[in-house]
Amino acid sequence: PTWVPAALASLCIPTQTQYDQFAAGNPDLKPEKSKQLALGTRWEPNNQLSIGVDYWWIHLKDRIGQVSESLVFNDPTYANLFTSYYDPVQGKNVLAILLANQNQGEAVASGLDFDIVGRADFGAARLTSRLLWTNTLKHDVQDVAGGPWHSDLGIFASGLGSSDGPVFRNVYRWFNTVEYTNWSHTLTFNYKSSYVDQNYDAGYCGVTDLAGNCIDSDHSVDAYYTFDWQTNYQLGKSLKLSAGIINMFDKDPPFSIRSNAVHPIGWDPRYTDARGRTWW
Repeated sequence: PTWVPAALASLCIPTQTQYDQFAAGNPDLKPEKSKQLALGTRWEPNNQLSIGVDYWWIHLKDRIGQVSESLVFNDPTYANLFTSYYDPVQGKNVLAILLANQNQGEAVASGLDFDIVGRADFGAARLTSRLLWTNTLKHDVQDVAGGPWHSDLGIFASGLGSSDGPVFRNVYRWFNTVEYTNWSHTLTFNYKSSYVDQNYDAGYCGVTDLAGNCIDSDHSVDAYYTFDWQTNYQLGKSLKLSAGIINMFDKDPPFSIRSNAVHPIGWDPRYTDARGRTWW
């Protein structure tokens, strides 16, 4: 970036590369503070159905964290975080960024947690179905104290962590278990909602058309869902045998064009799994 201090500008590398990062403590840190509210209820009309819902709200102040690397390289406000490091392997000074802990801006989040359980008997077999669903309603963040607010809810953006990413609007886990004598079989449905992918403008040239022209990106990452299977057999009181399949329909991770936060290109391993169908 053009705002690197003049004394360090000669260490910039003209092509894309990785830069060293320093993490450090900070004796000037103030304690992080929060206000929290939770309100919940549960309705059980009979032995076969139980419905619970919890509303939660959190307001963080003076939150402790590190500035994301994308902010350092894209916002002149953080020019003071550039430094140098003598790399003994290369035998020379190289450009680096200092990501020490610091008090950052505020954050406000709210959402609903649902826990729904249904039970039914079929002769000697029992079916238990349970849905755990988190619906995040709000997730607003200030990168610096007193700075502008932005949301990373359903959007790839800077948030509460040092690496950019989205907060999912909806996350489900739906467990369905059939128990019969010593056997139990569980089918699990896992779901994360879609989100707006990392943004690139034509000036950055992170995305090109087929002719090689730099273009603005307009991409959404598809919702990601998988099914898992598990079978258990109770062999006496002290031994249970288990086997299963992770991602039984061999679902691929959705395509993502993000370039920061993690190494793999084309998908985000923080939220998805590229192993495909896995037996255990």
